[in-house]
Amino acid sequence: MKFDRLSKKILCYMNEGERAYRLFDFGDDLEEMAKDLSCHVEKARANIRYLQEHGYITYNGANGSARWFSLDHKGLHWKEFRRLERIDYLQEKWIDFLAMLFALMALALSIITSLQNWL
Repeated sequence: MKFDRLSKKILCYMNEGERAYRLFDFGDDLEEMAKDLSCHVEKARANIRYLQEHGYITYNGANGSARWFSLDHKGLHWKEFRRLERIDYLQEKWIDFLAMLFALMALALSIITSLQNWL
C-alpha cells in the first residue's frame, strides 16, 4: 500500500500520546484533526475511509453504524508494517535489482571499450 502525505500525517496525529487509544468521532474530533493538520474536513474524511479500507483504522458504533473511528493494530504499529512491506518487496525483487546492476556494468564496460578503440 502506498501512503500519501496526509495518510502519514493522520496516522502520526492519531498515534500521539494518549490519542492512540481513544475513539474519534466524525464530527468535532475530525474537524479538530483537519484543522490541526491544515486540510479540509472532507479530505480528512476520505483519507480516514482509505485507511479503514486498508486495515489501519477501524470503525466503531452501535447497531452497525460507524459513529467513531480508532486505530487498529496495524494503525498503532504502522511504521513497523510499512518496514515489513518494504522488506517483502525487496525480497521479491532482489533478482531484478541484481540483473539491472549487471546490465549497467556491462553497458559501462562496453562504453569504456568503445572509447578506448575510438581513441
